[in-house]
Amino acid sequence: MLLENGGGDVLYLRSDEPLAGGMFEPVIEITPPDIEFDSVEVGEDSVVAVRLENTGTGTLTIVAFGVTGTGFSGPPQWIVVNLEPGAFMTTEVRFTPLAEQSYLGRVLVWSNASSSPDTIRLSGRGWVFVGDATDAPLPRVLELKPLYPNPFNGAVNVSFSLPKTSEVSLRVYDVLGREVGSLINGMLNAGEHQVEWNCAECAAGVYLFKLNTAGQTLAQKAVYAK
Repeated sequence: MLLENGGGDVLYLRSDEPLAGGMFEPVIEITPPDIEFDSVEVGEDSVVAVRLENTGTGTLTIVAFGVTGTGFSGPPQWIVVNLEPGAFMTTEVRFTPLAEQSYLGRVLVWSNASSSPDTIRLSGRGWVFVGDATDAPLPRVLELKPLYPNPFNGAVNVSFSLPKTSEVSLRVYDVLGREVGSLINGMLNAGEHQVEWNCAECAAGVYLFKLNTAGQTLAQKAVYAK
């Protein structure tokens, strides 16, 4: 900084601290900071609202809200959001257990705040309700039904029949044989089951869905057309 004194001399002043002092710094506050879902019946879901607030003094730009972990999902598509100081928005995280087991996941919130990426830890447990027996007959054979819709440009439904209670895995692979999704990995009761797969970040192309249980493997292909 250059200053002129009363005698016409020019003085040079140097500071070790930035003059701005971070006065326009965005700060993100996430409520709740972590989410522990109550036990949820398999096939049902539970939703928790998440509040994202700018408690700083600069504009907060939230560029992504990514949810990972089997059984957890967030908004299907994220649009970049700008929050002025003091402003907030709400979104949600959904828990849909696929089997009677414990689940762990996380959310990564990417923004221009210095703390980015911020993490929300997720946990929950699925349980199976045992009620009165019904007259509906159990499936006689293992069957992986045709995927619907096919081709798909959003979510695809995967349905299968399970003749007896078994350890089941249902995974998704791309054309190079790389695993891109794990839909089920646990014990399931006998009966009819359906899950949904939505991979917004995946590339368009052919995907292979493999169902493994009791030494049997069934597979179906679906085309993802963006």
